[in-house]
Amino acid sequence: MNWEQLLADCVNFTQRLIQTPSMPYEEAAIAAVVAAEMRQLDFDEVWGDERGNVYGRIHGQDRHLPALVLNTHLDHVDPGDPALWSSPPFAADIVNGRIVGRGAADIKGPLAVQIYAMAALRRLGTRPQRDIVFTGVVEEEIGGTGSQYWVEHLDYPVAAVILGEPSDNQIALGHRG
Repeated sequence: MNWEQLLADCVNFTQRLIQTPSMPYEEAAIAAVVAAEMRQLDFDEVWGDERGNVYGRIHGQDRHLPALVLNTHLDHVDPGDPALWSSPPFAADIVNGRIVGRGAADIKGPLAVQIYAMAALRRLGTRPQRDIVFTGVVEEEIGGTGSQYWVEHLDYPVAAVILGEPSDNQIALGHRG
């Protein structure tokens, strides 16, 4: 597998995510971008729900095992006054090797990494032991109603959930929801 190309594709996807504003209640456009990317990356299943959440699944070798879930949210906080930004908040400029823009760290960069970690498995032609499911949920910035909806309508067993929240590279157990 060409790791440099995978990284370049992930960076490009991150930039497209940042260039797609997604304030709470306004996540439909980014959900469409995420769903299209997962389809293009040949995920086994891609779907959404009536709340606006978007999901993708790569089938595991043993479909009866509980899934590993990679969870993140689709919305970001208001960018505030664009004049206060070193680059326009939705430009996704690369400055000194870093992508600058609203949501780069919370949460569009981690979202892209989760999708492309799953894509790496597809490109390697391997199947994980269990299903891996991506969940992109709405309205996290205003209380987590998208996550609540996902949990209340969950119809498959889950072994663990890995959140894409920035954490200063420290593992954190638990979540406010």
